[in-house]
Amino acid sequence: MYTRALFYAYAKIVKNIPLKKGNNLPKNGEDMKRLLILLIAILTLSFCLTGCNDKKIDPLADVGGSVVAESNGTFAVEKGNYLYFINGIGDSKQSNNMGDVTKGALCRVHLDNVGKNDAKFEVVIPKLMTVGSASNGVFVYGDTVYYATPYSEKDKTGAVRNDYTEFRYFDLKTANSKSICYETNSVNAYYFVQNGNSVYLAYEYTTTVEDAEKKFFRVLNSKGEEVKKIENYTGLSVATDNSGKVFFVKKAFSKDLDQEEAFSEVYSYDIGGSEQLVFSGCGTNGLTRDKADRDTAEYKAKILKYSDFSGATVSIIKNTGSILVMKVTGVDSIYSGSYYFGLNISDGITVANLKEMGRSNTYIDNALTATAYYKSLNEIYYVENTDYLKGLVKFDYNKLADATHGRQLVNKDAAEKNIAFVKDGYMYFSSTAGSYYRLNLETAGAELRQINGVPAKSTTDWLLPRVVNDKFICVLSDAIFGSYVYSIDMKDIETEEYKENLEKLSTLDREKVLAVNGALVGIKTEADKTSFSEKLDKDYPIDEDEE
Repeated sequence: MYTRALFYAYAKIVKNIPLKKGNNLPKNGEDMKRLLILLIAILTLSFCLTGCNDKKIDPLADVGGSVVAESNGTFAVEKGNYLYFINGIGDSKQSNNMGDVTKGALCRVHLDNVGKNDAKFEVVIPKLMTVGSASNGVFVYGDTVYYATPYSEKDKTGAVRNDYTEFRYFDLKTANSKSICYETNSVNAYYFVQNGNSVYLAYEYTTTVEDAEKKFFRVLNSKGEEVKKIENYTGLSVATDNSGKVFFVKKAFSKDLDQEEAFSEVYSYDIGGSEQLVFSGCGTNGLTRDKADRDTAEYKAKILKYSDFSGATVSIIKNTGSILVMKVTGVDSIYSGSYYFGLNISDGITVANLKEMGRSNTYIDNALTATAYYKSLNEIYYVENTDYLKGLVKFDYNKLADATHGRQLVNKDAAEKNIAFVKDGYMYFSSTAGSYYRLNLETAGAELRQINGVPAKSTTDWLLPRVVNDKFICVLSDAIFGSYVYSIDMKDIETEEYKENLEKLSTLDREKVLAVNGALVGIKTEADKTSFSEKLDKDYPIDEDEE
């Protein structure tokens, strides 16, 4: 019925083709030509009606200005005069057509108005923003926003495949949006990286190959064309600073044996650029066997120390973009010890520039982890929770032989907490209970101060909180706050009065709920406004005595 109505409507456009009900079709060449034009027109309109449900978005004013580099890839990116942020946690099963989304969409607010009750919020991209891991948010380069979103098209059965991840970009000046590609497999983490004048999408995904899960690292240009694919790696680390510097480890391959070696080789790769072998765990056996490929001055210059006989394997501990830390373990039992190596990447990625940080032992193994904060190779901070030392520890591998084994306790109250991030001389911590804390790293003996009284979402549920204009912004975990973003003013965090108020805030009442809700950063949907009011009256009713 639908197709027939379209057919007859378009017949008037294509020179009034004489059509009749039933199976009578035009027989002469001119009528067939007209029919072909008609069919193309019908298909075009049908596509627009079924595949183009997105609403036209009007461009916003004042979208210029530079992007704060450290904010890129988070849920709240600072650009020009505005904070562009993901408006809470949306539902991936809801309609995701452009224009239908408010919760989980990308919004913005003037930087001076973050956390103010009367702030003006604007929806920038009314589409769901997907996050694959705690480090994934939106990326902004120039005046273009790059993001991931649940796929909104249907499969052959008519079901919307919102379990697929679609990657898109959005021009802030024109409000034009375009799809780059979509991924049907499980996306572990994704990155948009600018290299020269081009922006590349890189992501790690997991798929099943011959009944076993396998990881791949894929790089595409903005047209969706694959420019790089890395597979069969034993470890891969993308720099945490959005520089696009990647290090990955593979088992070396022997042409003579036609099989993988026991030792590792480390490669560096700049997203959108080139790949090169930088370090090798090749031992004397590998050199002797594969002389044609390995017994060269160039290759020998890349062989790591402690690679003897059968060689060594390598694990990447940390890649900040400026610092690389690796653990090297001998394959042979006689050389089975492990050693740590550090590299200032800016000095050049060569074996000669690697600094030996010590042999594996209890002290160094506790310090050199992926969760530690590497201010430099000689100044590393981590949280130790052993029977001998508890709290935030400052570590220097040059002092391993001292009585303290290179460890200096900075703050005992940081025990059992996790380092979240560092900004402007402050280190931020999180607890499993959803509390966040701040410590002044530049003041000796500074007290650890709690930030939030109401627990916040963990990084398994949401992205890391951010500090913008002295406002701590996060998603609160209590159901009454509806998984939206809230702001905490930190100007008074160092005062005793603030500390006392936090203790009182641990038990919510109606007045406190309303006060917290007044610091909403974003836009609530009408349904969530109603839900908030209903929960407020049910769980925190007005005290009749106070009336």
